[in-house]
Amino acid sequence: MARFYTYLQIWSGLFLFSLLTIIAAPLQAYSNSGLFDWNTYTDCSAPSEKLTSSFAFLPPTVLENDSLCNDALSGTQFTTSTIIDPLCVGCQIIGESNAVNANLSDYTTLLLLVSPLLEGVELGVANTQEYYPAGNRAGFVVSSSAGILDATVLGALTISTYRNGVFQESATIVNALLDAQVLAGDASKQRIGFVTSYDFDEIRLFADGGLVGAALSLRVYYAFEEPAEGCGASCVEALTSSSIYNASISGANSGLDGLCIGCSLSGTGNLIDGDTTNFANISIPIGVLSSGSISVSSSSVFPAGHEAGFIVRDADGLLGLLDATVLGQIRIRTYLGGVLQESNLASATIVTASLLEGTTDLNRISFKTSGSFDEISITVSGLALLGLNLDVFYAFIVPDSDNDGIADCADQCPLGDDLIDSDSDGIPDACDEVTCTPISIELEEDNGICNDAINGLGTYAESTITSLCILCSVLDKDNTVDGDLGNYADLNLGVSALLEGVGLRVTDSLHYYPAGNEVGFVLGASTGLIDASILGAITIATYRDGVFLESATTVNGLLESTAVYGGPLARFRIGFETTQDFDAVSIFIDGGLLSASVNLQVYYAYEQPTSCPGECIQSLTDASDGAEIIGARTGFSGFCVFCGISNTSNVIDTDTTNYGEIEIGLGVLVTGSISLEVDNSYPAGTVTGFVIEDDSGLLGLLDAQVLGQITINTYLGGALQESVPASGGLLGISLLPGSSSLNVLAFTTTAAFDEVQISVAGLLNLALDLNIYHAFVVLDSDGDGVGDCLDQCENGNDLLDSDGDGIPDFCDDVNACECDIAGDCLLAVDNYATMEELDSIIVAVLPNDIINTPVDTSTLAVIADPEFGEYNILPDGTIQYWPDSAFIGVDSFQYIICTDEVNPVCDSAWVFITVEALYVRLNLQVYLQGSMLGSPDTLMLDDLRAAGLVPIVEPYSDLAEFVPVQSGGEIIKNPLELLADHGEESVVDWVFVELRDATDSTMVVATRAGLVLRNGQVIDVYDGEPGLLWFGSTTPDSYFVSVRHRNHLGVMTAQAILMDSLGTNIDFTDPNLDLWEDFPNYDGFEQAVIGSRMALWAGNTNSNDGVVYAGQSNDKDPIYNEVIFAPGNLLMLETYQYFGYHLGDVALDSKSILAGQGNDVDHIFNNVDGFGPNFLRLQTFIMRQQLPE
Repeated sequence: MARFYTYLQIWSGLFLFSLLTIIAAPLQAYSNSGLFDWNTYTDCSAPSEKLTSSFAFLPPTVLENDSLCNDALSGTQFTTSTIIDPLCVGCQIIGESNAVNANLSDYTTLLLLVSPLLEGVELGVANTQEYYPAGNRAGFVVSSSAGILDATVLGALTISTYRNGVFQESATIVNALLDAQVLAGDASKQRIGFVTSYDFDEIRLFADGGLVGAALSLRVYYAFEEPAEGCGASCVEALTSSSIYNASISGANSGLDGLCIGCSLSGTGNLIDGDTTNFANISIPIGVLSSGSISVSSSSVFPAGHEAGFIVRDADGLLGLLDATVLGQIRIRTYLGGVLQESNLASATIVTASLLEGTTDLNRISFKTSGSFDEISITVSGLALLGLNLDVFYAFIVPDSDNDGIADCADQCPLGDDLIDSDSDGIPDACDEVTCTPISIELEEDNGICNDAINGLGTYAESTITSLCILCSVLDKDNTVDGDLGNYADLNLGVSALLEGVGLRVTDSLHYYPAGNEVGFVLGASTGLIDASILGAITIATYRDGVFLESATTVNGLLESTAVYGGPLARFRIGFETTQDFDAVSIFIDGGLLSASVNLQVYYAYEQPTSCPGECIQSLTDASDGAEIIGARTGFSGFCVFCGISNTSNVIDTDTTNYGEIEIGLGVLVTGSISLEVDNSYPAGTVTGFVIEDDSGLLGLLDAQVLGQITINTYLGGALQESVPASGGLLGISLLPGSSSLNVLAFTTTAAFDEVQISVAGLLNLALDLNIYHAFVVLDSDGDGVGDCLDQCENGNDLLDSDGDGIPDFCDDVNACECDIAGDCLLAVDNYATMEELDSIIVAVLPNDIINTPVDTSTLAVIADPEFGEYNILPDGTIQYWPDSAFIGVDSFQYIICTDEVNPVCDSAWVFITVEALYVRLNLQVYLQGSMLGSPDTLMLDDLRAAGLVPIVEPYSDLAEFVPVQSGGEIIKNPLELLADHGEESVVDWVFVELRDATDSTMVVATRAGLVLRNGQVIDVYDGEPGLLWFGSTTPDSYFVSVRHRNHLGVMTAQAILMDSLGTNIDFTDPNLDLWEDFPNYDGFEQAVIGSRMALWAGNTNSNDGVVYAGQSNDKDPIYNEVIFAPGNLLMLETYQYFGYHLGDVALDSKSILAGQGNDVDHIFNNVDGFGPNFLRLQTFIMRQQLPE
């Protein structure tokens, strides 16, 4: 059944072209680009549901009849259209563009939930350059996410063809014109199509939700066309005893299962006898919960990827295509050497059940195997409420030797992937020839081309949504740089505060553009009108190497808008004249300046010399066109007091500076009109309109209220052809360039005309006085949407420019691309990054590369190493870089990347990294008393390291008493090397170092976790070299320095010490170092004395601010709890040695011990009892940590 929709995609109506240019002055409104963050927002929005996202231009006139089978309609010359009917509740079309991309394994999803009859979803695929002959088969390759395309689903599908947007014919299962075939080599996919009777250039698939009966998720892989004869082979090869497969019945896996009264299994020999028209039979009566099986083995072993299955039939003749209930009782298995390999119910998603080609009752049940096999079996099980009587004709395979989803008998590339066809010639890339031209790149562009779209090679789009822009979104941003000037990105604004909104930026990574050129965007609005309030909310800005340069707005008069006519909705060019070189341009919409939600379409960014012609307007005058005022359609619609129409002759004379006038008094509800006729008619596609002005001078750009009273009409031979209201979205309005009051109103006609009329209706609350200067036309002879005076391709489409060189593809001698098989482009582009010293940076090297084909990230490699640092290639295709510890300056390395193809294309580029000196460094020494208990010399013990207990990541982020500042998560980059035995330079444990404010020592401004060695030296985990402990986001200045440990007491310098990036030395083991104390009697007791050196006091097992042996919050209780409740201490022994990295391990010897030899409690007692200020030797005395709180 044909479905006749009123598409927005009408072939003759979507003629978009540039009419007027902008003459704008420069403005630098902001000192920086801080309002807009172009890097933090990721566009993860769902695809927009537009009636159509395709764009049509001149009808295709080239016949394509290459006689290729299963010729996919995919590639850049194909467009998609979609329809979601309004009563199809919850319905969606997801991944629309996948239906025409080069990867034939990608798919578009048609999702149907709740819908009445004749309501559903539709997907269309159109060839914009060629058409196909009548007699060819047309259709789609589809599958169901549920695995089964049963009769109900197939009955809900309609496939239709169109030519030049006009319906030709349609086919359904119901009218017996539509047929379904399994895709040879991939049983999960079916080819649904019919033999056409008329030429066509578009195929549409409609799914009627009212006929589905339940929710449906249909995957549409691609549309195809092919000759009606000689294609669509099933590639099925029966396993018979007389064939090369030497088939036989496997008795071990055949027969009836258990006691089965009334069951039968007969004629098994018919499966393998070579006659594919006779059959075996398995019969299971109703209510018998048993099963029967037949298994066919072969002398051949078949590889994974081959399809395996059976041809069966309902022996009772009640069913043609078996339904889900019956399929749920059939199981297909494969074996190898008698061992089960795979087992799938026929109702499973991996199994496909369909009618055998050319039959109405033979069912083909099969699945694509994932392992080798030499035997296939079918099992039929009974149901309590259903008996099964099944004829089994034969077992079969469908060979797919290269496992690409295309069977051998239909394979064009026997050793390659048949599912990638980037150039849409029907020949897969794997066996296609090189036909493209190498890339030619220039770094500076000043090509003098008008309306030069910033798109194609080297361009990319970014979007931003500020945090307080509610219900805002940016959709399809990449449409602005894809080379198709007829599609667009959607900018949607809901509710927003001032300076909050959405934006989009287009960057050209290969070129920059000269100062003095005009730059801007071509926009559209869902309402068809971009009025003064919307224009006032727009800011356009330029950038160079990511740095903001200048911006312009309409508020200060530096940003201008002119209409670009063509297509069903008006478009507008908004831009300004630059004063600085640039390589990026952005548009930002301030939602806080809007009174209502707004939807804007951004078609593309453009640049051009200011000398480009701005007008293709041809005024309709008495001298040039024989124009005359038509009295019958000039005047008022009724009696009108305080009204007047005057000087109508001025509208048609050659002086475009004088005017006629229409006056309508306040509250007078009549319509005044001026109509003029010319000698010759103009064809459909011509733009026509008037230049008018508000005589009161109160309005520059007319507002919506006034526009709502204006209509432009066309006539032919006195008969009305079209009537277009100015507020209806089809008529464009803008200011004439160079004028602040002259409004240009026009629209693209869809019918021929020889007369044009402007009508103005009165208002109750407003008097109208409009000056009518002249009528005009803009010619577009080739109908591509670009006016003749700006047309570069006189007989072709100017709106496709794939390589972004400003010359449309139709008349471009060189469309830039790398010379690979499919015409894909790959160009690696240099990257620039800035980082702080002693940090690391991850550089995403691929996003700015020119890649329009999948790349193999495993080929990413560095081919020229950095001179002053190290690198690591990460799995996600990024590269991490670490500069050397003493390096400050610019380092660089070179990488290479290749496409993911049989014959890959590779390119290389450089990464330049500027390392800035921003951190202070500290060369610090400290001893830990615990690790010196029992040490025979002045070296600490490294028992924790020797036992493999030193954690790779610092432990302090997990302790509440330690608060990392500008740090945290320090990790040992090279643990095998750093934690090896290095004698006196072996690692002991982690320490925590703080920098405190010079004017307020309680304020910690930066911290760093480092590793202390046996000799007391503290090293940074970054590179393991001494003297290079560094602190994030600090600058050379004076700081108090404190050092702490997880179960030792911390200390701090008594004075703030001047620190620099070279490395200031502070030795906490030196007894002469003046330390801070909170009470005079602590002077000299801030640390423990170890021989001639000093060490942090041990025993702080609570990891708090003091050590105490007995009483509240004492430090022996944590040891008790660790040991007694240790997982391995089942007897709860106090002498149990709890091995591990624990706070109770006071001696840092790899174990916590509560009692007995070498216990940790005695160390706490000795420290408290022998502590100088504890002259009463109280066990409850608290040894305070000497740090200001």
